[in-house]
Amino acid sequence: MENNGQQTRRSNIVSFIPSGAYYNERGTKALQENNLLQAQRYMRRALQFNPTSVEYLITCASVESELGHYEEAKQLYLQAYQLAPNDDEIIISLAEMALMLDEYEGAVHYASMYLQKHPHGMYMGDAHAILEMYAIGDDASLRVRTLPEELVAAAKMLEQQQFTEARDYLETLLEQKPSVEAYNFLALAYTYLTEYEEARAVLHDLVRTEQANLETYCQLAMIAYQEGDREALAMYAPMLQDVYPLHVETIIKLGTTLAVLGQYEQAYTSFKRLAGNEIGSERVYYYWLTQCAYYTGDFAIAEKAWQNLLVFFPEMEGYEPWKDGVEELDVYDLTQNCERIMTLLLSPSENERVFGIHLLGLSPFRQRLLSDPYLIQVENSTVLEKLYLGKMLGHTFTGNSKAEQIFVRYGQVADTLHATCEEITRDNEALFQFWFALGSIGLDVGYTFKNVEAIAAAVHYLYETLLGEGMTKKYIAQLYGTTSATLTKYVEDLEAFLGE
Repeated sequence: MENNGQQTRRSNIVSFIPSGAYYNERGTKALQENNLLQAQRYMRRALQFNPTSVEYLITCASVESELGHYEEAKQLYLQAYQLAPNDDEIIISLAEMALMLDEYEGAVHYASMYLQKHPHGMYMGDAHAILEMYAIGDDASLRVRTLPEELVAAAKMLEQQQFTEARDYLETLLEQKPSVEAYNFLALAYTYLTEYEEARAVLHDLVRTEQANLETYCQLAMIAYQEGDREALAMYAPMLQDVYPLHVETIIKLGTTLAVLGQYEQAYTSFKRLAGNEIGSERVYYYWLTQCAYYTGDFAIAEKAWQNLLVFFPEMEGYEPWKDGVEELDVYDLTQNCERIMTLLLSPSENERVFGIHLLGLSPFRQRLLSDPYLIQVENSTVLEKLYLGKMLGHTFTGNSKAEQIFVRYGQVADTLHATCEEITRDNEALFQFWFALGSIGLDVGYTFKNVEAIAAAVHYLYETLLGEGMTKKYIAQLYGTTSATLTKYVEDLEAFLGE
């Protein structure tokens, strides 16, 4: 009888072998129920079973943080960071723990790292808030980067334009002492030698192995710009936005890259962080600061920066941007807005590039933009771009062929819209975007554009209708010197294009 009872009890005993997953599940549930001490106990047990689990480390750190044990939480996040250095939650949590511990350097370091690795991540706002809290632009927050001695030698070779020597030196150095900085320097040497394929291979390898930093993406954007690869540029350029590097050299690198790409507003914001810092004879800084200040309308700063440049490089006298003949810009007039023109010219969309060419042809900065060897690369341009560039540079088309006649009238529609609007601004820019999109379809289908004024009127009327502005056909027709009936006919033609 006794044996039967023991056997029954043994049969009712469920074999239980605890595991990390079991304790993690219990700990997570306790955390959700705000039972922090129990969650702490369970998560510590989970980590005993699997101390290298990133998931367990993050959960345990969250518990310690909720308990106000910020130092313990930081140590756990650091362990997780060693295992997963690109995890966005870990990086922003390290910034927050440093914030709670009043560790200024750490908070800024990890917030900046987050924005470099995840510039559009879900915790972007938190990272920005931390940087703003610590007044990232103050002198004390910026540092001069200290390079290892072997890389100082490479940097000097590049500064002295000894590009072949620098390439060979860095290739040998990387065999013995590889580092992200050395790879970036090597890619730069390749770029200076126009060995773009080799440079891309080095940089892409850094991206593939998740070692890429801000300088890597700056170089990828510059190579895309120099090669006229607009699709790649559209991918890499946004990665440079909303990034807050801490080193003076990296800030200059970022600002210079943005300025070369024509993003003067953002570049100027980057350069202004260096105000009050000792820059010395940094030629590239003063040159691009001048350009950015001038093209964004801050003329006093532009002139002051140029005077600083001339102190160190008097041979630059006569190359200031206002020598183009415009001492005071109207940046709302897009023909005077270099940033907008360059953005359009670098667009992956042919319609936008043609619109950019239209603005370029009327810009007081036409020669300055045309002198850039990478901005308009004729060998990479489409037939339409080449024709429109010829039109805006004053080439006379004879109209000997039907195709040429069609193109001439296509261009005249844009001219008519411009003449009627008098000025192209941000407010009416979309009207011209609308036309170049519709006109492109017309060219593709061989539309003849025979009544230029009526077509321009139809474009304007359709645009206003889409906006819901309610302008009458009679008003638009009178504006373009045509009749309501004729306008109606061409509206129907354009609506057919929209249908396609």
